[in-house]
Amino acid sequence: MILYLGIIAPVVTVAVYFWFYVLGKPPVKRDKDGNIMDPVGGNRLKNAVAYGMASIAKVREEKKFRSETLKEVESFHKPEPHPFFNESHYYNGADKATNDRIITRISRRGEGGKKSFIFLLLDLGKHGIFALEE
Repeated sequence: MILYLGIIAPVVTVAVYFWFYVLGKPPVKRDKDGNIMDPVGGNRLKNAVAYGMASIAKVREEKKFRSETLKEVESFHKPEPHPFFNESHYYNGADKATNDRIITRISRRGEGGKKSFIFLLLDLGKHGIFALEE
């Protein structure tokens, strides 16, 4: 009976640890008003796997960038000769103190990337929302 408990206790301890610390979600961070500060994603195991994948991708991209010339890197942005070409660049930013946001999208479309599309959204607490599409 004592041997049986000597095996079960560590197994239960490891299972509880695994359940709470590996499969459990990290605590949500809140500011002084109770608003959620940052998203926590999935459970700790998923977050660790995602962090590992991002780290591997970073190393690969840095290695690839070091081996290519600037001309090779920029050749990626050459418009392709087909009617459904679409290349977009996004620039986003926010100020947590004022809740001001800026969202922009600049894209080239169509045969040879000759058509341009520009989107600008300013969400400013002091002035309201301003959007421009061209």
